[in-house]
Parts: sequence; C-alpha cells; structure tokens
Amino acid sequence: MKQKLTNKVWKFERTFKSELIISILLMFLISSCLFFYFVVKSTGLDGREPIDSNKIFLEDTTFLSEWYAVFVLIFCGIKITKMLSTKKIYIYDYTEHTFTAWSLIIFLLYSIGIFIGKTLITDKSFVAFYRAGSIHIIVPLIWLTYYFVCPFKDQKSKKQVWLGTLQTVVILSAYLLWIGIRLIPSVAEPDFAFPYPFLSPQKVGLTIYIIANFLIIIAFSLVYVGMYYLNSLNFKRFANYSDNKTMRKYY
Repeated sequence: MKQKLTNKVWKFERTFKSELIISILLMFLISSCLFFYFVVKSTGLDGREPIDSNKIFLEDTTFLSEWYAVFVLIFCGIKITKMLSTKKIYIYDYTEHTFTAWSLIIFLLYSIGIFIGKTLITDKSFVAFYRAGSIHIIVPLIWLTYYFVCPFKDQKSKKQVWLGTLQTVVILSAYLLWIGIRLIPSVAEPDFAFPYPFLSPQKVGLTIYIIANFLIIIAFSLVYVGMYYLNSLNFKRFANYSDNKTMRKYY
C-alpha cells in the first residue's frame, strides 16, 4: 500500500511553554551568576581580600555587558509576570528585536575580543568565568538560537522601526551619559578606570570620543533594524516552507 505523502510543516512556533522556559532559563543564568559573584567577592569566599559591595556595584555598572544583564532581567521578568498572570503567551513588539540586537552585539564583541587577544580575564575564579560566560556567551546564544529558529509574525510598519530605534537610542544614551558623568573630575572616584581603554577620552581625545559615542548609537540602531527585517524574512520563509499555512500571530 502506498503511503500518503504529506507536506512538511514548520513546527517550531513560539508557544506559551517555550516562551516561559526560555525566559526562566535566561533569568536564572543571569541572576545566579550576578548573585554568586557578588556574594563570593564581597565576602572573600574565594580566599581573596573582600571587595566593598559599593565598589562592585560601581565597577559593574561601567560595563555595557552589565547593562545587558539588567536588560535580560527586566525583559524576562516582565514576560514571566505577564504570562503567569494572564495565562497567555506574551511577546513584546519591537523590544524583541532590540533585545536580539543587544544579544548579538554583546556576543560578537566578546568573541572577537577573545580572538584578537583584547578580552583578558585576569580573575581566574569560577564565579568570574561563570559570570562572563553566562552574560557574554551562553545567554546571547540561547536567545539568538530561539529568535532565529522560532520567528514570530510582527506588524511590519515604520512605527515599529522608529519605536525600536528610539528605545535603543534611549538605553545607550543613558549608559553613555552615566559613563560620561563618572569621567568628570569632581565626580569620578580616584581609582575609577574607564571600562574600554581604547576609547578613553584621555587617550583618543574628547572630539573622537564624542564621535565614537554617536557611531556606537548608530551601529546599535542599524543592528536593531537588521534584526527587525530579518525576523520578517525568516517568518515568511518558514511560512512558505509550511505550504503557505499561516503561523500564529502574537501581540
């Protein structure tokens, strides 16, 4: 007897369960790595001299990757709360693409830095490696894989592009402003070290430093736009692969 041939259907759709699992996993990785690092370093459990908790906080907030970690906590925290309270799948609109852009950039910058020898980890403790690995590699890769394997139908519009770009600009501007304020002599701590020495205004000059800030904002915004349209193309490709069957639309 001949078997009936059926069209293959793309099954990797976003579901309530998949969104909840991914959100909980990412939130656990980030919260645990930050918590363990803070506890171990502030108490000296690693056998080294304890570091003042305020110093840990101020040092961490100077790095873009730590802002990304906070982004993960807020992003996943809101998702989990909304989904558990409404019992429905919850997907952000443009924020999904903003988060993806940040994940891609954080992962690429760290990976390229390791490859060219610019990313140096002087602290060889487990908590330091766990924190660096979770924030820069594990979490971004998990999210990027999920994002590209499970695209979602978005309302393609110029408003979405502008709102997402504005969101990116606001977050980055807040970070750059925070770093800039800490560079002011009357505000900066005596032992404050610029997180990215190659872009330090003392090294490249104030003009180049300001131009670099604008270029960073533009680069992040362009990556956001790229993620936005790539998701749309991905969704259409999978929809066509599924014999033109409409995948679920989320809001």
